[in-house]
Amino acid sequence: MLSFLKRDPKKQLKKAIGGYELPSFPAVAHDALGLIRRGDTSATEIGRTLSKDPALSLAVLKTVNSAAYAIPTKVESVAQAAGLLGLASVESLILSVAVTRAIPGGSTPGFDASSFWLLASWRAATARALANETRSPRADQLYTCGLLLDMAIPVLAHSLGTKYTDVLASGRESGDVLAKLERDTFGWDHAECASWLCDDWSIPEFIAGCIASHHGAHLEGVTLPPEISLVCQLREPADEAGIDSLVEIAERDYAMDGDRVRELVTECADSANELASAL
Repeated sequence: MLSFLKRDPKKQLKKAIGGYELPSFPAVAHDALGLIRRGDTSATEIGRTLSKDPALSLAVLKTVNSAAYAIPTKVESVAQAAGLLGLASVESLILSVAVTRAIPGGSTPGFDASSFWLLASWRAATARALANETRSPRADQLYTCGLLLDMAIPVLAHSLGTKYTDVLASGRESGDVLAKLERDTFGWDHAECASWLCDDWSIPEFIAGCIASHHGAHLEGVTLPPEISLVCQLREPADEAGIDSLVEIAERDYAMDGDRVRELVTECADSANELASAL
């Protein structure tokens, strides 16, 4: 169990989503990630394992060839991606694609899946771009964090229906923070619910901690990276107010060049469509 979780995550997750049957984490992705974490495997072996799920392999290649990764040469195989990026980067890449495939797809009344993944892609690309700008060694992990910050929302929208999407609508109409409305209504918020999902799907603790704490929860041993604090300001696609807030906080709290940050965020907004279509 993730060290910052104090309650039984499986029990809490089942209580939150009721009788809804949570999709399983893709078995091939689980096998490929296990090989990477073993530490003595080759890029060829990882590629061969992932090729057992052609759709997953294709999604990984579409993602790594998107503008968010800015690789100067077209990547033709997972093995080539591992050779170019390194196993740690490919681990984050496979993880991000696998989780998005495990999350319920499609829209439901009150929840627009296309807008959701467009925002998630914008956050992911921006987190990675900011990390590259500051030369953070965690750029690929931060990409995954940005993509999966709100991973519980589609699960909750599909499992709870209008009971949950009415809360989403209330937040959009009032401008209130969604996490507060969720806590007032259900006793938990989507970040906490996502932490239970992370435990169920064996998400690495750094990524899980970022997801669980992005709405201000103080968790032992977890410090939210600046890049994730910043991309949380982006609340919807083409969010000009969110960009302004992100730039202001970047300048004030992290001594970043505001003009450069705005440029990066805008560039990432332009590439988000391509990235979202790859998922």
